[in-house]
Amino acid sequence: MKYITVEGDTAIIAVSGRYTLVQTLEVGQELKTALTDLACKKVIVDFATTTFIDSSVDRQFIKVRRQIGAENFKVIHATGAVRQALHNAKLDSWIQG
Repeated sequence: MKYITVEGDTAIIAVSGRYTLVQTLEVGQELKTALTDLACKKVIVDFATTTFIDSSVDRQFIKVRRQIGAENFKVIHATGAVRQALHNAKLDSWIQG
């Protein structure tokens, strides 16, 4: 997979650079595989190398978080424009660390 690595029962999403509609389509397919075929129960979104996100990312994560439960969904390393975009969408409470 290009954007997701699996560690145990956790799918870790990491997109470098811009994370827009194009990437959400690819991440969506990879996430479906991780959650269904690889039996992942948790998702961590690591924004350490992400410089920009658009509203398609917000929608994708709202859907995933609802699907797996808030306790199994974590956002880490959101800074700069990514943190601001999450704040603007009122999703910054999801950021841990």
